[in-house]
Amino acid sequence: MAVFATEAGVRLRVQVDDVAVASGALVEACIAEAHERVLGMLDGSVDLEAPPEAVVQGETVLCGAILFGALASGDGVD
Repeated sequence: MAVFATEAGVRLRVQVDDVAVASGALVEACIAEAHERVLGMLDGSVDLEAPPEAVVQGETVLCGAILFGALASGDGVD
């Protein structure tokens, strides 16, 4: 199953477009974590193939928070 957020969408939303600050791999890992959390909270009636825009945006914002947490803790720094 595909995730709802995209790397480009996350970078745009949180204004972290420099790959030296946050690598693509780090952003993708944060998206995967956010997706797992969102799936755990969704009602079974939500269409996972075409989720509502609010779900997509929620996953994007959650991913941004996870990304900032990783960067703040140093996990995202080489």
